[in-house]
Amino acid sequence: MKEIKRFRQTTPDRLEIREDGGCLSLLLAIPFLAAALISTLIGLGIVPIINTAEVIWPRLVGFGMGLAFFLVVGFLFSRRWVIIDISRGRIQKLWGLLVPMLREDVCLRDYHAVGLRYAIDEFSGAKYRVVLLVGNLGRDIDLHCTDHNRSHEEALFLARFLRFPLEDSTTDQETNEKTSCPWPGFPLDDS
Repeated sequence: MKEIKRFRQTTPDRLEIREDGGCLSLLLAIPFLAAALISTLIGLGIVPIINTAEVIWPRLVGFGMGLAFFLVVGFLFSRRWVIIDISRGRIQKLWGLLVPMLREDVCLRDYHAVGLRYAIDEFSGAKYRVVLLVGNLGRDIDLHCTDHNRSHEEALFLARFLRFPLEDSTTDQETNEKTSCPWPGFPLDDS
């Protein structure tokens, strides 16, 4: 089974999915971090501004801009992990800044299929494919596939790993593709 770049199979029963916070976002965050530091120092009065002895608003604006830049840096440094452990029957959803800080554990038996669906981007209104774990009670886990062309490949990989059916509703006809993986990590011949 060909491994997908953002999926990392650490053991035959464990799959890690890492999202966001790559090297490019770290390089992009450096100018924002510099702007945040300078603006905050101006706002605190450590870096003086000429002719602001009488008025306080330039310092307040500088401090507000520093906080806004720090929020952008926090967004760029943020990461999200989803760890699927079949041997323990557990899915861990982790979020943090470079290292995990928040964690939520859910039971794997609460999910029955891997879904491939269309979603609409809130900002641009464009349609994009979403790979998700379909829950029994309607509580799905979105795996944020960023590449439209690889979304079917990622969904099929995940379905084979979990031995779940693939529910693809992105085509004109509803399909329910069964996977024939006898155990996780089984090398499949896709020829």
